[in-house]
Amino acid sequence: MNLVVGKSAPPLGPLESKLASFAALSAAELCHLRSEPSDFQVHPVRAVVLEGGAGAARLVTSGWLGCTRVLPDGRRQIMHLALPGDVVTAPPFADSSAVALTSARTVDAAPVLQALRRARVEAPNVWRAWHAAQAEMQRHLLEQILRLGSLTAYERTANLIVELVGRNTRSGLSDGRVMPWPLTQEALSDILGLSIVHLNRTLTQLRRDRLIEIRAGVLAVCDMERLASVANVSALAAADGSARLR
Repeated sequence: MNLVVGKSAPPLGPLESKLASFAALSAAELCHLRSEPSDFQVHPVRAVVLEGGAGAARLVTSGWLGCTRVLPDGRRQIMHLALPGDVVTAPPFADSSAVALTSARTVDAAPVLQALRRARVEAPNVWRAWHAAQAEMQRHLLEQILRLGSLTAYERTANLIVELVGRNTRSGLSDGRVMPWPLTQEALSDILGLSIVHLNRTLTQLRRDRLIEIRAGVLAVCDMERLASVANVSALAAADGSARLR
């Protein structure tokens, strides 16, 4: 069950940082994102944030969500991750949902989306940054298909890590090398389509190859150029947060 905490102006830090990574935005332009106070909620791990086909959009302010679909036999595929600064909408299928993979906080995204629509006229740079952010999100969804369909376990794990470093960097939550790593092995295996045993072997190999380190909920990339090469990603794109498959 989601715990409704109260009313507060949404903390837009990650969203503002993400938009500012796509365009040079002044403080005055970012003020156009400010909105009327909106309810915010705390979601414990495994809580359903949005049911499939229903519910208003939410802005993630902390924690990680997974947009999931569950098969009749209980198998789960996490199709996409929603991180701080992302707006998540209800998945289109009744057997899908947006689930908290960690303890998370969200706010009603409607006021922010309304502010963004006003910004199209009042602050066009903000609108262009939002449009670019949405286009990149669509690329990430397509890359998940390529990741699962065309890459080896070693490549797809490296590819996901490069993507997540880039996304966290855009939101101001990574320095381009170190980022939060709150995913359980179960969640990560459901994202990558790997068994937990295979996933563990793959992560162990990435460590042995001195590409990553994982300690106490933090992942550090030891060599981004080599990791990007394994991931079939442009190293330059990986460095500026816009990683995509070559």
